[in-house]
Amino acid sequence: MSMKKFILGALVCVVLVGLSACSKDNVQQQSPNITQPQSPTTYTPATEPIVAGTSSSCDIAPKQLTLAGKTYLLSNNAKAEEGPMKLAYIKCEKGTFTMGDADNGYVIFSTGKTNDIYLAGGRTEKGLHQFYSLEEAAQSPGSNKANVTPTPLSTTSKVAASDSMQLIGTYSNQSEQVSLYNSTDGIVVKSSSDKGKTWSYAVPLPFKQDWEKQIQAGNVYTSLLSSSSPSWILLTSDPALGLMNKSLYESSDNGKTWIFINDVSQVIDGYVTGISFRSPTDGWISATYHQDTAMVPLYRTKDGGKTWLLQNIPIPKGYKYGNAYAPVFNINNAQSGTLKIEFVSDTSKDEFEFITKDGGETWVKK
Repeated sequence: MSMKKFILGALVCVVLVGLSACSKDNVQQQSPNITQPQSPTTYTPATEPIVAGTSSSCDIAPKQLTLAGKTYLLSNNAKAEEGPMKLAYIKCEKGTFTMGDADNGYVIFSTGKTNDIYLAGGRTEKGLHQFYSLEEAAQSPGSNKANVTPTPLSTTSKVAASDSMQLIGTYSNQSEQVSLYNSTDGIVVKSSSDKGKTWSYAVPLPFKQDWEKQIQAGNVYTSLLSSSSPSWILLTSDPALGLMNKSLYESSDNGKTWIFINDVSQVIDGYVTGISFRSPTDGWISATYHQDTAMVPLYRTKDGGKTWLLQNIPIPKGYKYGNAYAPVFNINNAQSGTLKIEFVSDTSKDEFEFITKDGGETWVKK
């Protein structure tokens, strides 16, 4: 038996409880007596950290590892192709995780220090152990349970969710997707540019007002273009006394960071129904307006959301006002698009479809 396999065998028997049965040949020196769990198991630390190990770089394995007060030697020269076991090392600033299902789950350990070691395991369809890496968990202090969706180390995704992260909703447009979560620290966002195969880190929205800390699915509107173009998130509050707060955010780096663009509460009148951009600068916010005001609440920006103006849409004879819905543009030709408007009279509500062939400069009823 080679030294690399011996070290991996010892580490697996100690840390990955129940992921694979360890033989006497695999564990000869430092392995504690551990019985294989028959059901999903949690590992809760006492005063010692679950795993502690640091090095000069997150890409370099620490020379030794401390598990619940016991020290074990590690080797940093084990290669994934030499066997079914893989090790992933990545830094973390906070987060403590528990043990998962031995057959179908994963194991992730963290001390909450920079350059910590993470070990995560799960079984592939062939019965081999596959390891994953994770950067950080938005988990509340003291929690000893983590719902983690592991993603193979071979991808760029670092997906984590916990009891303190509650999914608001996932929004998509072609290959682009964003998922928003309510967390103890506010709203966090994960992004994908490949139809959800891989996801970005969970990053926070830099909220400006208290009402933005917790949002329901019906108060989120998104506009997602291609991975080379910006994405937008519009948050709205629940209406109070006929008023609705509205905050606009943008990401120009595939969801790695988000910036606050504008509070459009005083500019966008009515109850928002959608947001749509056809280019990095040209976009629309649509709304409904439940008052007898002769208008169609369709607002347009030509500077990436910094300023908005009401776009003039004539109201057909016999109707009092209109409720607008975000325009949809042809993915292959952004000059071409459709717009739906519901016009309201004293006796009826009728929906009409408008088209544009000049990028939304003019809209013609079909």
